[in-house]
Amino acid sequence: MSRGKPCTICTGENTAQVNSLIASGIKLKDIAAQTGASPYALSRHKRNCLTPTATTPTGDGALALWLQRADDLYNASGAALDLRGQAQAITTAFRALEIKRKHEEKTQEQEARELPTDTRLWTDDEGDKFRAWLDALICNANEKKTQGVV
Repeated sequence: MSRGKPCTICTGENTAQVNSLIASGIKLKDIAAQTGASPYALSRHKRNCLTPTATTPTGDGALALWLQRADDLYNASGAALDLRGQAQAITTAFRALEIKRKHEEKTQEQEARELPTDTRLWTDDEGDKFRAWLDALICNANEKKTQGVV
């Protein structure tokens, strides 16, 4: 926390569990009921102590971090016999993996659409598509000229 007084959540005994619960998107009211902390203290902790920093990992590092947090939440919920918490942890992990898969698919599609810079490496199909695209550009330009748009 940025102020001189230490955060009650950070100095508490179940900080890791609280952080995992907050990271998984559980409502602060529900976290307060489960941990006995004040919803106001949880809100201050979330706002002041859990803000992302420049050292927050991105890409695969972020995925690993979120999967670890989901695993921590799953284990903490299991220890507390909280089936709802375990289900939320599984959902969080599933969403993270689903987002990663969609991103990889999108990247592969973009790579598949990019033409090699050397035209000698183009396949016949790629050459035909490029010629059709150029023809469409020329036709559109000619239509605009005849309509007096250009």
